[in-house]
Amino acid sequence: MSRRLDPENFVAEKLAWHQRIASDPKISLQAKAVAGFILHDLNPCEGGAWRGQESMATSLGVSPRQLRRLLEELKTVNYLEIEVRKGRGRTNICRATLPDEAAEAPENRTSATRKPVTGDRQYLMNPLKDFAPPKADDQMAAPGPRRVSSRSPRPTSARWSSRSRGKARR
Repeated sequence: MSRRLDPENFVAEKLAWHQRIASDPKISLQAKAVAGFILHDLNPCEGGAWRGQESMATSLGVSPRQLRRLLEELKTVNYLEIEVRKGRGRTNICRATLPDEAAEAPENRTSATRKPVTGDRQYLMNPLKDFAPPKADDQMAAPGPRRVSSRSPRPTSARWSSRSRGKARR
């Protein structure tokens, strides 16, 4: 039994889903490309993507028949659940699922720190507040790099001198 992605922690689970697929050696490279394409279209409200097979196949550069095989490959290893909607012009809904061994929900984590989200971010500001601001005397006494002018000197060749301007017009 596999489970769908949690809508409360959708972005983290969506990225973890894609990471598991990318590192799974049983899945072909083309199926991984299909999963990446579906990842872009996943909607947290519906929990799935509903792009048409023709459009998806054209964007990926494969035939619609090959796309159906790749979708079936993802479905057999429990990374995808496909809801077939009957009728002309009605697209199927592809929902991302996690297989049995990965069915436990990951803890809410930030992407930068890999630590649990705590709600307060003041712990980053406290070390900065501990430093005293520099005094005005310290700034003036400290030797620093000289300021270099960005303006270049005027050319001094005869062509640009004021005397040669009159001669050039004659």
